[in-house]
Amino acid sequence: MQNSGMTPGVRVGLIYVAESELNQSVEEQVLGARLAADYTRDNWPSSASGFELIKHPVTIDPASVDEAARELVYKSGCKALMGSLTVPLSIRAAVWAEKERILYVTSNNNPLVRQDRRYVFHIGVPSEITGQAVATYLSAERKGRVYILHTEQEFQKHATDCLAKSLAGHKISAAYSEIAEESDGDRELLERVRAGKPDAICIQGSQTERLAELVRTAHSLGGFPEMIHPRGLLCREFAQLTGNAAEGHEFTDIYLRNGRAPEEERALYKYLANVDAS
Repeated sequence: MQNSGMTPGVRVGLIYVAESELNQSVEEQVLGARLAADYTRDNWPSSASGFELIKHPVTIDPASVDEAARELVYKSGCKALMGSLTVPLSIRAAVWAEKERILYVTSNNNPLVRQDRRYVFHIGVPSEITGQAVATYLSAERKGRVYILHTEQEFQKHATDCLAKSLAGHKISAAYSEIAEESDGDRELLERVRAGKPDAICIQGSQTERLAELVRTAHSLGGFPEMIHPRGLLCREFAQLTGNAAEGHEFTDIYLRNGRAPEEERALYKYLANVDAS
């Protein structure tokens, strides 16, 4: 969170899904927002000493998002809103913020959240860019054939199209299949993928439990090439669910960069070491 000349007493509201069991990454996003607020106050004490982050949980009922937004803006005096929400709830928040002309920032990288809206911004890198990053990496690794597995959501189909287009630009051939909601057909799907002898497998999706099942099955079968996952799975929940089944897998970072971590990332590790995450 960069200094924007904010004056003491500026409040930002954070709307998040209270049912954190839906996705542990929500808990991590809330913690990240909390640490970012601390980082902002510590690094710009003269201009941000009174900066406040006010958290407001919501349920899976879309109407609760409107209620939380009104509470944060018109009762708590927040000048902007942040969202750690599912895509449908984030769209609801975006519609409300656009109507009220309130800045809304979210991690949701779905075009349906931000398109045609002037007050809505996302911090996720567009799939066109992350797709190009993966394709560049695979090209450097001299991978000529890639198999893409994606979940059924429309956004993951969009992400797959972006990745396939980037791979084609690097003259890397790509085949892809959809991952079903249930795991009954995973073994057959994975055996079909393995029979095609790809140089790498890219998985597109954010459903940690479902994709962890797929990875565990692949590990039990054995004989698969390098697997690459989206950054949405770079979380403690996925690591705990897969255990050593994901050992050696690659995860797409926000940026394709060298080994030098930016200042904000180094600060994150420093703050994490000194904070109670509960």
